[in-house]
Amino acid sequence: MAPIAEFHPLFWKDVEGHALYLDEQAGLGEEFLEKVREAIDSVKKSPLHNAFLYASTRHIQLGKFRRHIIHYEYFEKEGLIRFYGLFHGSENPAKWPERI
Repeated sequence: MAPIAEFHPLFWKDVEGHALYLDEQAGLGEEFLEKVREAIDSVKKSPLHNAFLYASTRHIQLGKFRRHIIHYEYFEKEGLIRFYGLFHGSENPAKWPERI
């Protein structure tokens, strides 16, 4: 059975903000959103595949948009994937602990 996906309340706000910025700057908003969907699908299919980033939190890069990283945690016993946020490498990492 496929794991259940749960999203932090700010996850989609992160995605929307980055997509709008990329669309305004380079017309890449739709392509970015597609890469986000692909990354989420990849995590759902194989949640243990990606490396740990912080303690039990894993991450996946968005292919062409490799500086954008989705942070998630997989709870194997519960069959749950919790997606915490999407961050760009230039963002202040201090905001990250607030998500967990």
